[in-house]
Amino acid sequence: MHGHVHQEVDCVHRQIRVLGCPSTSIQFAPHQHDFLLDAHRGPGFRWLKLHGDGRIETAVCRLDRVPTGQQQDAAGY
Repeated sequence: MHGHVHQEVDCVHRQIRVLGCPSTSIQFAPHQHDFLLDAHRGPGFRWLKLHGDGRIETAVCRLDRVPTGQQQDAAGY
């Protein structure tokens, strides 16, 4: 588990599950070579429920809308 990266992450790397948190601010568009804001996903957070048998329940909750005032043509933040 790692802190926000302005994107949601849930993948397996070398047999280890990797979970990343979206930001509670702007989101970066996934799978992009160059910087691009995500105009479709709002800010969010990841919740976790840890079970005694080692299972992890998790999901990402997001705002229903992208905040206004984002500079969509920004070269970086």
